Amino acid sequence: MGKVVIDGKTYFGYDSSILKNESSFHKLVNLNRSNGYIVKQQAVEEWRFLGFHNENNPVLYGPYFEGISLEDALKQPAKQGLVFIERLVNALEVLDKNNNVQSADLPELQLDSVFFLKNGEVLFLPFQVIKNIRYIKNDEYKIKNYKTINHPYNNSHSWTIASLIYKILTGVFPYQGNTEEEINNKIRNQKVIPIFYKNFEIKKEISDIITSSFNDKNISLIKLTDWNNYIRTWLDNGINSNITIEQKMILEKESEKLKIKNDKSYKQKLFMEKNKTKISIITISVIIFSLLLFSFLKHNLRPRVTKGFTPIQVVETFYNSINKLDHITMDDCVKGKSGKDIIQEVLRVFAISKQAEAYSHQLNIVMADKWEKMGRIKLESPRYVYGITNLKITTENDNTFLVNYEKWQPVPGEESSNIVNYEGFKKTDRVFLKLDKKDWIIYKIDRLKSELISE
Repeated sequence: MGKVVIDGKTYFGYDSSILKNESSFHKLVNLNRSNGYIVKQQAVEEWRFLGFHNENNPVLYGPYFEGISLEDALKQPAKQGLVFIERLVNALEVLDKNNNVQSADLPELQLDSVFFLKNGEVLFLPFQVIKNIRYIKNDEYKIKNYKTINHPYNNSHSWTIASLIYKILTGVFPYQGNTEEEINNKIRNQKVIPIFYKNFEIKKEISDIITSSFNDKNISLIKLTDWNNYIRTWLDNGINSNITIEQKMILEKESEKLKIKNDKSYKQKLFMEKNKTKISIITISVIIFSLLLFSFLKHNLRPRVTKGFTPIQVVETFYNSINKLDHITMDDCVKGKSGKDIIQEVLRVFAISKQAEAYSHQLNIVMADKWEKMGRIKLESPRYVYGITNLKITTENDNTFLVNYEKWQPVPGEESSNIVNYEGFKKTDRVFLKLDKKDWIIYKIDRLKSELISE
């Protein structure tokens, strides 16, 4: 990249060694539709590559200029480097406000695609050309020139400006890695070490502003105008503070502790991110197991909820507990295998509802008694009805009862948080009770009728 002479004339040459011949070049990009820009104060002038030359080393070439690249600007002393960044911010503001600049041509910045000209102007090489070349360059090139200064999920010039200033003041970029994935992982999960822990002489207020700009919530809050004001203030008032040897020693110790803490936190967050699904499944399984264990222990170590109830009260409690998903109380109402199928169903719905709540933080199940009060409105997916309505209990004799009710449930085979359909049945049960020690319990339930309720 630099000066190239073609037919006795001097041009700017951009390394295109990845392109073997002019044919492959033309397949990659259409130069006539790819604009670059020279920004001078409030004016914008188009700049384009003129063609492809392949005499000794394949290059894209365009009008010659004298200046330094953004990459070289970052190697200047801090104050001079900030002057270059101020020029960059001003140029980006002009481009952003210029009606003749197409949004598709607004540049994503690269260290080798921005040049500060000797006459004070700023050149942005054609964005689409540089982008297409970047796609077929090797990872080392992408990491060096692009990945370290561009946020992978938010096309923010503000974030890029913060990264460039961080580099100027510390000598390193805030996020570094050997691969794109490693850099992206760090951007998502690692906090930036404040500048004054890397360059102890930098004023803390400057460090705080730059560090805060890497917070995802602030990416869009700090505008180019803000950076312009910040940089001008820093250049006018100075960026360094006086620091004693004792203060430097304290900061060195704090810096080392912070680095260790930061690395540990990053590894933990990365582990959680990569194993999020597995951890969620394990956590939900533990919750469900704990609920079942608690249910078992509670049931076996305490007196029945129905202690002292009359037979009809036991029957009422059993069926009303369905709408509460209270499988523990239902279990207290029965003996042996009677009613176990409906108890297991209630337990399953209870577990599914807890699992869905853990994933989406909302309940999709609507209990039938509440749905009845809502006027039996039609529920849209993923919401559905579960439970009973119109419960009527008739006494046949002292310990036998006829129970009529409507049972609402998800369509078989679709019991999940994505249930779309639900259905109701008119049911009639004959329920038999007997004394177990001193408590009445249900020992037999005969299903006499189960008819689908038509819409």
